[in-house]
Amino acid sequence: MSFISLRFMVFMGALLLLYWLLPRRSGVQNLLILASSILFYACSGAQYLIYLLLSALLSWLCPLCCGRLLGRARSAAFAGFLLGDLAALLVFKYAEFFSRCLSLLLGAVGVSLPVLELGLAAPLGISFYTFQTLGYMIDTRRGVVPAERNLLTYLCFVTFFPQLLSGPIGRSRELLPQFRELRRPSFQDLTEGGSRALLGLFKKVMVADWLALFIDQAYSSPREWGGAVVLAAALLYNLRILFDFAGYTDMALGFARMLGIRLGENFRSPYAAADLAGFWKRWHISLTSWLTDYIFTPLVWCRAFDRLVFPRSFRERKPVVAPAIIAVFLISGLWHGAGFNYIMWGLVHGVARALEQRFSRRRKGALALAAGRVKVYLVAALAHLFFASPSLSSAFQLIGCLTLPGPGLWEFVSSASDTVLSGSGWFNLLCLCLVGGSLLLLCALELCSAKLPAADPAKGNPILRLRPGLQLASCLGLLAITLCFGRFGSSSFVYFNF
Repeated sequence: MSFISLRFMVFMGALLLLYWLLPRRSGVQNLLILASSILFYACSGAQYLIYLLLSALLSWLCPLCCGRLLGRARSAAFAGFLLGDLAALLVFKYAEFFSRCLSLLLGAVGVSLPVLELGLAAPLGISFYTFQTLGYMIDTRRGVVPAERNLLTYLCFVTFFPQLLSGPIGRSRELLPQFRELRRPSFQDLTEGGSRALLGLFKKVMVADWLALFIDQAYSSPREWGGAVVLAAALLYNLRILFDFAGYTDMALGFARMLGIRLGENFRSPYAAADLAGFWKRWHISLTSWLTDYIFTPLVWCRAFDRLVFPRSFRERKPVVAPAIIAVFLISGLWHGAGFNYIMWGLVHGVARALEQRFSRRRKGALALAAGRVKVYLVAALAHLFFASPSLSSAFQLIGCLTLPGPGLWEFVSSASDTVLSGSGWFNLLCLCLVGGSLLLLCALELCSAKLPAADPAKGNPILRLRPGLQLASCLGLLAITLCFGRFGSSSFVYFNF
C-alpha cells in the first residue's frame, strides 16, 4: 500500500479516527497500531508477512534467551540468533548474486559451477526491518538498552507502518520507549504532522516524479542526445533521488507524528554540506549512523582487520580508518542491492571519503564553502550514475556518452516535453514553469534550512516558520498545486526497491 494512493488515505483517516476515539491506554493504542501495521504490510505483500513476524519474534527472543546463559554458550546463542535473523535477507536478496560471483571466480580458473537460480523476489522492506532488529539485538548485548519483555510493545517497534518499508531505521533506545508509555497526541501533533506529510507529497509528485520523466528519457537514449544532456540528467538525478527519498521520509515522519510518535530525521540538507563527511551526516542519517555504530567503529578497532590490511611493521597505525571507510561503503552498496553497480556506487563514495579524510584540510570562507559543496555534488552525481543504472556495463556506457556531441539541451527539453506531456502548448509550458519553480523553491528551502539548529522543528518542516494564517494558506496552496499538477501513480518510491 503506497502512501500516495486513495486507499492509504482512507486507511490513515480510519486509523486516526479510531486512535482518537478509543480509550487512552498504551495497550489499546499498541494493539491498534500493530493491527494497522499488519494490515498495511499485508496489503503491500501478504505472502511475505511471515518473514517480518519471524524476524521480530527471533530478535525479541534473543536477549531473553541469551540472558540466561553464560560464557561461550551465550556468545554461541547470540551468533545463532543473529544468523537466523539475517537468513531471510541473505537468501532472498543475495543468494543468486553470491552464486554468480562464485561461478565467475571458479570459471576464471577453469572450474565450471552452475549459477543458483531461485527466482525469489525480496520481501518489501526486508533490508530496513532486518537492520532494525539486528540493531536491537546488538544494543541489548552491549547493555545499551534493556531487553523488552512485552511482545506487543516490541512488535509495534518492528512493524510500525510509517517506517516499515523504507525507514528511517528505528533505534531501540529512541523508539522503543515511546511504545512503552501512553501517547497523548495533540491538535498540534495533528497539524504539524499533516503539514509535514503534505510537504513530502509535494516533493515526491511535483518534483521527483517530474524530474524522473526527463531523466529516464535521457538515460534511455544517451547516444542520441549526447554528453550535455546526459550530464544534465546526472546532475538532476541528485535532486530527483533527494526529493523522492526525503519526500517519503517527510510523509513517514508526518504520519507518525499524527499518532504521537516521533521518528528520527533522515535528511538535513545534505547538498549544503561543505565536505563528504558532512554529507554523510546529513544523508540517510539512520543508515549512516547504523553502519557507523555497528560496523565502522568495531572495524576501526579490530586487531584482525588491522593485521589483514597493514603489514606487521605498520601495525602501530591505529585506528585503521581509511580501509574501514571503504569497507563500510562497500557494505552500504551491497545493502542497497545485489549488483556490481551498487558495489561500484559504494566504492566511489568510499574512496572519495577516504581520500578526503587523508588529505583534506579545513578552510574557512565563502569560496571554500562553495568549492566544498560543488565537490560533494559532483561526487554524488558520479556515484549516482552507477546507482541509477540497471547494470555496471550500462553505467559505463552512460559515462562514455558524456563526451559525445548531441543536439543540445533545449532540443531535448522540447522533444521530451512533447513526449511526456499530452496537453496543449500553453499547458505544457505551465507545467514546466510550475515544476521548475517548485524545484527552485525546494532547493532554496534546503539551503535556508541548513542554517537552522538541528533541534529547530522548522528544519525538517519549513512551513512551521510561517505565521498560523500563512501556514494554512501555504498548505492549501501546496495541496491545490499538488492535486492539479502532481504525477500520481507514475512510479513508486525509489527506496521501495531496497
